[in-house]
Amino acid sequence: MRVSLHSADLHYGGGLVLHTASSGSIARLTEIYLWLDDGETVGVGEVRANIAYLNGFAVGTVVERATAAVGEVEWTRDPADLIATMPEWGARLIAPVRVVNV
Repeated sequence: MRVSLHSADLHYGGGLVLHTASSGSIARLTEIYLWLDDGETVGVGEVRANIAYLNGFAVGTVVERATAAVGEVEWTRDPADLIATMPEWGARLIAPVRVVNV
């Protein structure tokens, strides 16, 4: 299984600023993508990292914890087993990292 994390800053051109009801005005969406490839099937998970307004976690914390989690998960295990046992091994992960690893 090949596993990698990627990030992207999504923003509007022309100086436009995104405004959402929950976060207010923000210049960009900072996204983290988990890419899984077993040679036959590719899976992608995504979570927004600049969500401190929602949970108090800074972008750097979300990225750091996601990177650590990717290194700790036993990706050689059967995917169905990983999903079935996630309540045990994923319980210590912060919420945004649990989301991207689903």
